Order: sequence, then structure tokens, then C-alpha cells
Amino acid sequence: MSSTHHFNPSHSPNYGFVMPSKPSLYMRGYMKYIEAIDIWETDAILDCFDEALEHRILPVPLGRPVLNKNSYREYIRGVISLFRIQKVSATCSNPRVVLHSTNSRP
Repeated sequence: MSSTHHFNPSHSPNYGFVMPSKPSLYMRGYMKYIEAIDIWETDAILDCFDEALEHRILPVPLGRPVLNKNSYREYIRGVISLFRIQKVSATCSNPRVVLHSTNSRP
């Protein structure tokens, strides 16, 4: 059974979002990531991450290892053709930004 739900930006609570004239460092980093996701290019995506990247695949009971930036590079190159980011949310907790994304097949 397939879902009939499709993303409609006019239904988003952030539809009226306007970028501040002087966005914070975190907002600039988040927007760089969103732009990299939009072009869906591995190196552009990885350029958004610090060398201390820890990528976790949820749920934890899957037992997937925590990936550092180098292992994440190999992982994303192997799966990038399988997924498209459907939804991204961000939580800022100085000095960290945590991104959670939901994927869908193309």
C-alpha cells in the first residue's frame, strides 16, 4: 500500500520564513547543507561537516556503527542514488547543530 501524501510547501509551518539579513553562523551552515542536499552531490554535502562528524543511523537496535567523516563519505557514496531527502529538521545547541532527515526513494 503506497502513501498518497506528498509534501506541499504551502502547508509547512515555515512557509513564511524569511532569511534574516544577518543570519547566524549556524543558520549559514544549515543553509549551506540544504543547498548541498538540493544538488545532491557527495562532496558538497561532506564539505558541510566538521572533521569530528558522528553519523548515527536510527533506530539504535539496528546495530549500525557510528560513522566518522571518512566512513560516512564511503557510506553516502554507496547509497546516494537510493535516497532523496524528503524532510530535514535542525536543533541548535551551542556549539552543536543536530540534523534529522527523513528519506524517500526517488
